[in-house]
Amino acid sequence: MKTKDQIESIHQKALGTLDSDRKSLERLLTEYSDFPIIPFIHRVLDWRCDKNKSQWLWEFAHQAFDLSPLLFLGGFTSFVSNCLLDDSSFKIDWRKPELNGHQLIWLPGGEFKTMLTTKEDPDSRPLLLWAGDDGTSNVDILMEAMDLLEQRELERLRKAQELE
Repeated sequence: MKTKDQIESIHQKALGTLDSDRKSLERLLTEYSDFPIIPFIHRVLDWRCDKNKSQWLWEFAHQAFDLSPLLFLGGFTSFVSNCLLDDSSFKIDWRKPELNGHQLIWLPGGEFKTMLTTKEDPDSRPLLLWAGDDGTSNVDILMEAMDLLEQRELERLRKAQELE
């Protein structure tokens, strides 16, 4: 097999995987259309496709499922299937940046250091994590966390605009 044929073979397999992942998510939307997971799925998809909200989704879910264009559909479908419809679960850690004075403390890999806090802390942000069998499957908790994140981000943007 020549190099060009090998590249084409790899490409076709990747396209097949993407198509299969798309169909799996579409099947969830159809089969569970009356379940409370549907608003969550729609909201994640809205955030993923909105250039202004995609950062919110990354901050919220980057440890629960892959957000890269090639792996998002499969990872997100797996999360929904396992944590919301099957016997696995998730948890929400509420975190806020750990500061050195007024400066973020950056970690290797491009993330900043955070500390655990509570959702009542106005500086906290929710972080979605797989929890195996040590969490919950209650989608209302996900929606509440996303509501709070959105409210806090909109408030932060409003304050930033006032300072300009």
